[in-house]
Amino acid sequence: MAQKRRVGYRAGYKDAGVNIDEADRAVKSIRAMARGTFTRGVLTDIGSFGGGFHLKGFRDPGAGVVRRMAREHN
Repeated sequence: MAQKRRVGYRAGYKDAGVNIDEADRAVKSIRAMARGTFTRGVLTDIGSFGGGFHLKGFRDPGAGVVRRMAREHN
């Protein structure tokens, strides 16, 4: 049976079954393993959502082009 929550109660990560400390430990472990695969093209370390990699010959199209492409494909 579901528990009653008091008015104004804000659920947190822990309430959803997320263990932040365990997630941090896992990321730290993965980061150590991933660093062993880095090449000269890697621009950034492992972060929360991704990393950077130098793509030879790639030219940044600029924000205007990106916005136009998004608008045309939406």
